Amino acid sequence: KQQEKLNLILQKKQQLQMEVKMLSSSKSMKELTEEQQNLQKELESLQNEHAQRMEEQLAELRQRLDHAEADRQELQDELRQEREARQKLEMMIKELKLQ
Repeated sequence: KQQEKLNLILQKKQQLQMEVKMLSSSKSMKELTEEQQNLQKELESLQNEHAQRMEEQLAELRQRLDHAEADRQELQDELRQEREARQKLEMMIKELKLQ
């Protein structure tokens, strides 16, 4: 009779140990899931930060390109004016030579 009681107690102990093991395993899975979610959030944050930095760099490059285009246009206008002035001078010199 005592042996039966002992066996029942031992069985109950093993059952409780299994339940504890399952609970701790479940807790570990929950912790891992939370950690995974945190890492995912961190990754998304870094990606957003990187994308924002890239957008800022692109905006800066576009601005520099616009300035370069404006400078090029200005130089082209100056060259055209100088060419026209030179042509006028050449015409005046020709006219003076003909007189």
